Amino acid sequence: ADTADGFGGGWERDQVLAIMKDSRLGTYGAATLVAALALKFLCLRELTPAMMLPALVLAHSWSRLLAVSLMRGLAYVRDTDDAAKAKPVAKSIGWGEPHVLCVD
Repeated sequence: ADTADGFGGGWERDQVLAIMKDSRLGTYGAATLVAALALKFLCLRELTPAMMLPALVLAHSWSRLLAVSLMRGLAYVRDTDDAAKAKPVAKSIGWGEPHVLCVD
């Protein structure tokens, strides 16, 4: 939602980052959340009951793996890293520890 608000409402880099840091939900963020939830519902509706539980477990694990690997691999966009809360955690995880990435 923050990404959609930032890219939808901001024209310059600093403005986009300020919108993304703001905790309030904007129009673009709300529309993105509604669309994402509708898409998830439609996809889950197509699954058979036997496939639903494995699909939910795999989707959850893959989404966490993707998020942490993106945080680990991409450069932080702000000039100072002191504002990042999750970045130090992602940087401390080595690439040889994939089992850690899927644990809540």
